[in-house]
Amino acid sequence: MQKSNLIELNPDEYEPYYREYTEHVNSGTLIDIMSADRTELNALFKKLTDRKASFRYAPGKWSIKEILVHCMDTEVIFNARALMFARGDKQAIPGYDHEAYVMNSRADEKTLKEIKESWNLLRKSTLNMFGSFNEAELRQVGNANSYKMSVRSLIYIIPGHVLHHLGVIREKYGVDF
Repeated sequence: MQKSNLIELNPDEYEPYYREYTEHVNSGTLIDIMSADRTELNALFKKLTDRKASFRYAPGKWSIKEILVHCMDTEVIFNARALMFARGDKQAIPGYDHEAYVMNSRADEKTLKEIKESWNLLRKSTLNMFGSFNEAELRQVGNANSYKMSVRSLIYIIPGHVLHHLGVIREKYGVDF
């Protein structure tokens, strides 16, 4: 796939459950779509200190660092799903327990610098993988967590998921960025 090609998503390529993520992202090229969250993420990283990023707005709620690491974990999982679908794997892929992932992530032990560096490397890898898929691979559909999704839909879902959580950080954690 050429990175300059427009990628327009059809609602029948994913289940309505994911609309809360896809609605945050406009059509565009792979780089446009996968960069939809970049400006806001950079602004957030500039605004936070390590101490502020460990803040929880209520007992039992995730810290901002945990939210950021959750978004990265989810991107890795969605990348694996995309690869499996693109390669024609027709097995139903189980879901994952995001609460267990966060609980075991040790996110609050990481510095914001480490999280940001990991994020940049991960997104570069994500772009590289999706950029290697041809049109037929992008249109492959699979089943993950009992939801139908195309490889193309994951191009929107990944940054849309991040933008969703950035909205939560603004609303619940009171961070203006």
